[in-house]
Amino acid sequence: KVERCGAAVEDDGLAELLVGQLGPRGGDDLPNPAEQCYVSFRLPDSSGQSGEKGNTTDRTGSDLLGIRVFPHHNDVGVRKVWEAGACLAEFLAVHPNYVKGRRVIELGAGVALTGIAIAGLCGPTHVHMTDYTLACLENMEHNVAVNKGWISKRGCDPS
Repeated sequence: KVERCGAAVEDDGLAELLVGQLGPRGGDDLPNPAEQCYVSFRLPDSSGQSGEKGNTTDRTGSDLLGIRVFPHHNDVGVRKVWEAGACLAEFLAVHPNYVKGRRVIELGAGVALTGIAIAGLCGPTHVHMTDYTLACLENMEHNVAVNKGWISKRGCDPS
């Protein structure tokens, strides 16, 4: 009602109460760029094997890929799985002949989901993933190491 009349509410007590309820606007409440989480992707176990040591297999017989992301990091390459990369991985999983028996380079691989999926599902002779920042490269190496068993099981050397 006050706003409709063009008047303003000027009450420091009310402002303090609102700020107290909404929480502080800085310091400890800022997102932590080192906070990490894993995103899982269910992929078909094309080898027909499930439950091997060193691999994570769910009850459906599908293998799970684990990809580490840093949702609050200022480097976009480690922040998330990009939709275009996930779509490309899905497309190539259905149409592996585009890369089967070929050397593949992924420019701007980010968290490495696409390259890891291609290495394990599509039968390339080699997959080389690149990115620009040290944070991306270190996270990419971590994600390859986490999924090493899954990649190796399909005949690709993840080194």
